[in-house]
Amino acid sequence: VTVKNGLGFLDDGTIAGASANAFDGLRHLVGCGIPVESAVRMATYNPAKVLNVLDRLGTLSIGKTASFLVLNDNMELKSVYLKGRRIV
Repeated sequence: VTVKNGLGFLDDGTIAGASANAFDGLRHLVGCGIPVESAVRMATYNPAKVLNVLDRLGTLSIGKTASFLVLNDNMELKSVYLKGRRIV
């Protein structure tokens, strides 16, 4: 798959899908006017609930994994925490 302008293409030119990630999706939602709190819930709580892992992921609560991003007011990445430890 070759990626060009955010789309993946097979060798014959067929579109294979998008190359966006969840963070890009979150920023896109906010850019479209979705409140930050709603967009974050869509990207965290809702998937964890659907995947039946809400007991350890999806919110910041005592006893959960504590993997999260810190963003500034412009939705730019400032730091990354994985299992409670800052990695970026």
